[in-house]
Amino acid sequence: MVYLSVVPVLALLLSGVTAEYTSTASTCSALAEKLPELVFFPDSNTYNASIASYPWRQTQLHPNCVVQPITATDVAAAVTVLREDGAKFALRGGGHSINVGFNNIQNGVTISLERMNKVELEGDVAQVGAGTTGQQLYEQLELYGMSALGPRLGGVGVAGFTTGGGISFSGPERGWAADSILNVEIVLADSSIINANSTSHADLLAAVKGGQSNFGIITRFDLQAFPARPVWGGLINYDAEQDKSLITAFSEFKKPENYDPYAAGWISYQYNGTNGKLIPGSSMWYSRADEAPGALGRITNIGPHSLDLTQVALPSAHSKAANDGFKSGGLYRTIWTTLSFHISPTILHRIYDHWLTNIPAVTEANSIGTDHPFSELYIQSGMPRPCESTNSSALPNGLGWPPVPSLNAGHPWKDVVVFQLCLSWQDKRATNGLEDAAKKMIAEFEGMIRDEGLETEWFYMNYAADWQDVIGGYGAETKEMLQNVAKEYDPEGLWQTQLEGGFKAF
Repeated sequence: MVYLSVVPVLALLLSGVTAEYTSTASTCSALAEKLPELVFFPDSNTYNASIASYPWRQTQLHPNCVVQPITATDVAAAVTVLREDGAKFALRGGGHSINVGFNNIQNGVTISLERMNKVELEGDVAQVGAGTTGQQLYEQLELYGMSALGPRLGGVGVAGFTTGGGISFSGPERGWAADSILNVEIVLADSSIINANSTSHADLLAAVKGGQSNFGIITRFDLQAFPARPVWGGLINYDAEQDKSLITAFSEFKKPENYDPYAAGWISYQYNGTNGKLIPGSSMWYSRADEAPGALGRITNIGPHSLDLTQVALPSAHSKAANDGFKSGGLYRTIWTTLSFHISPTILHRIYDHWLTNIPAVTEANSIGTDHPFSELYIQSGMPRPCESTNSSALPNGLGWPPVPSLNAGHPWKDVVVFQLCLSWQDKRATNGLEDAAKKMIAEFEGMIRDEGLETEWFYMNYAADWQDVIGGYGAETKEMLQNVAKEYDPEGLWQTQLEGGFKAF
């Protein structure tokens, strides 16, 4: 897939913008003058702690300064300085993106929203600061017996997760996390602060639901909250000899006639390049614990289990357990890349067999000293429930999946699988070889999927590599909507040109 550059129409809008950006040394000084005690420089404790908190080595870049705003007004002040100086900058919510430049920058300015992590409840609406993590979201809301659609890994930031779509513990039952956004407080390119909701700037609200940072800096989300209830599930590891049985069971589970709106999660395979060990696993959840495991039984009943961490608990306990299993300690570099496709009885077996046959050679060819890469496959149970259409002809979100006339009509994409290939390593010298290997392997998987006529053009933004055309994969109508909203709210193209990284509308 081709990563889109700025299209000619926006290039005309941006004809007065120079391609050269000013040095950020003076910009950082101006920011420090305007926002005293909120701007941090290299070798300060706060700066070092912020950089060290990125979970992946390749995102631990070193900006000239880090801005940690506390209020939307602080963010607006920072945007004013950056716009006037023409300086490059990056934006961090929770910092979970693995793509270089998407949440940090080398030698520019990083705006880190980590201090904006307040969670408040007003009736059934959760007001969530844009620097909040999933763990903070769940724990704060559960104090009041409530919950919201958030990430399954507690360390993932609410902002990027939600604006990237958001697959949660109860997606099949409750839908995309993005569709639970009722209102956003957002700082625009001209430094104005507005609220976007169903009655004011509704086009902007729809666009941020899948369009992420193309329109401004969201400082607060108002999310639909609901009563918290226990969820059944968690990690199970299986003996290596059960690898094919796990795929067969998952393929059966994904048949439309076996659809269960309370079942969600993934099966996984990890190949360790150091010792050649294969670990099949599943991390599945059932959102009605008193009826568990439901349709998941055909997967979780496979035995024997080498590890079983399933539990009945509130979402905060599940998100903490899942996150603990994924911690890299900032030691590893990683590549994620994704595909989405329809299920068949054979496609997952074909993909898995190809991966298992070829991945030992990939890890061996890219081993340096004692650093042996490892690879993982994650096969997600699929698409959250679509939203229901309204009388409006406008698109309800920027995700590319159209609404359904009625939720009673069922789920039209219940057979779609969200697939993820990961490679992880430590030595920077292996990066180019492993990136090439990931691109080659994902292209081979795409060929198999096309052979069976199972393809979609859609990529889940939160798992996509920076070279995958996420916005184009949403479809022409959604892409045009996102571009129109971007031009309406950012006619000079600040977010397209000065903001580092992200999947751009243009």
